[in-house]
Amino acid sequence: LGVSLVEGRVSPELIRVKDPMGPCPTLSRGEPGQPARVAAGLDSSLAEEASPGGRPGGEVLGDQDALRLARWAIQLEKHFGTPQDLEFAKAPDGELFLLQSRPLRLAPKGEAESSPLEGYRILLLAGETACPGVGWGRAVRMDEDADLESFPQGGVLVARRSSPKFIRIMARANAIVTDAGSTTGHMASLARELGVPALLNTGSATESIPPGTIITVDASARAVYEGEVPELLGRQPPTQPWDWQSSPSTPPPEMELLEKLLPMISPLYLTDPGSPEFSPEHARSLHDLARYIHEKSYEEMFGMGERLGDMRPASYLLDVFLPIDLYILDLGGGLKELPKGNKVKPSQIASIPLRALLSGMLHEKIPRFGPRFMDLGGFFSVMMRHATTAPEQERSFQEPCYALISDHYLNYTARVGYHFSVLDTYCSPTPNKNYISLMFRGGAADYSRRARRAAAIAGVLRHLGLSVSLAQDTVNARLGKATLEETRDKLEMIGRLLQFFRQMDAAMATDEHARLFQEAFIKGDYDLSQTTGNNHPSEVRENPRP
Repeated sequence: LGVSLVEGRVSPELIRVKDPMGPCPTLSRGEPGQPARVAAGLDSSLAEEASPGGRPGGEVLGDQDALRLARWAIQLEKHFGTPQDLEFAKAPDGELFLLQSRPLRLAPKGEAESSPLEGYRILLLAGETACPGVGWGRAVRMDEDADLESFPQGGVLVARRSSPKFIRIMARANAIVTDAGSTTGHMASLARELGVPALLNTGSATESIPPGTIITVDASARAVYEGEVPELLGRQPPTQPWDWQSSPSTPPPEMELLEKLLPMISPLYLTDPGSPEFSPEHARSLHDLARYIHEKSYEEMFGMGERLGDMRPASYLLDVFLPIDLYILDLGGGLKELPKGNKVKPSQIASIPLRALLSGMLHEKIPRFGPRFMDLGGFFSVMMRHATTAPEQERSFQEPCYALISDHYLNYTARVGYHFSVLDTYCSPTPNKNYISLMFRGGAADYSRRARRAAAIAGVLRHLGLSVSLAQDTVNARLGKATLEETRDKLEMIGRLLQFFRQMDAAMATDEHARLFQEAFIKGDYDLSQTTGNNHPSEVRENPRP
């Protein structure tokens, strides 16, 4: 059940054991909360199955199991000198196994989960507590790719999603509230480490909290109030890292040693992959090394498709009405059935991310073939680049596109003319595993037009909630730790984006044109009928920005 609990998909059953070490222990049970349990499959994978007895929580733990676990907890608390958080497993034959024991982090008195106060306007009542406590200040709407140095002292960070990059402003933040984010993620751990009240995964913080408003965040009660709430601000400071000096008993020697080692293990300093200091030489903790290895492994996976040779003999051509030859390489579970020939139809695809991407590419209002908007200057810039391109680069016009797929994974590499794009993504029911990495660069027109097209794409991706970096005519975007539904929706929009902006660089005669196309996509005007009418984009009146 641990996997389901960590992912927030089920509520646990509460079993209270009174006097477990005494001669007459008593047990009381709350409402059963697990409609299913997680069990080990024959291939060492985890699978979800119905709870025993055909009802939620049915005999997941019997009375004797609960009593044995309670006695273990008492014995371990006595041994370590502090309450313990136990992780256990139950074998098919009913035997219990203790997997690990660690100090149980308890909120200080006054910080336990409480009910919202009456008499104050509640802006938000939702989310998950990553770090308990109360903080107040002016709401500052900011995302991870914003100018973090501009964050004011004493502000309350309101963001779409959590990010370890926010460590740069945590010392100045009185509280943190996000739309999405995991309480087991990097930023949540950093918030607990620094003692910053944090309320994550609220779903609508950026919509419910007006920027600049004075707010009070009660992370323990999962509530955000308008204005200052003196009753809450009189509480104890938020949770701090566990301190052995405040423990009622003397710590064992091994814990004192671990406390000395902790500064070399836990802190995270390498938070920005784009920084020149994001390197092994600047690592100051084991957490830094793990973060560096994690990021670089993603980069290697991301570049996998770019290094592919001719894989057509080992792949299947997608039989679809698109201006690309897309070849499918199934890594396992990506196709519903083995094709009889060398072609595969969209209906045979089981890969969740590829199905979402194709759904966007095949949107009925987005033209799939034929020339896009192009003025005379755009036409000559395309012809000039074609005439001056080295012969070996001309191969990009004939190279196939590839999609490496599994049931939840996709690595999509497309070379279309002078355009190059790579999409690497994982889309599953486990948010902590999910991510999207997208790179788009190049174009057939001159540099200024390619750069405008890249800027328009970057603007759309930021609007979709991705973290974006833009350099010349290259766009890199990233999304992580989103739900399956959100990841799938974003992939569909990326499919629309790739098809909508195809060959559009030649139409980017001015910055105003780039803005018009960006706004047209955001509004869903994919055929540009509302944006341009019957006119060419160069004939559209260029209104200054408001």
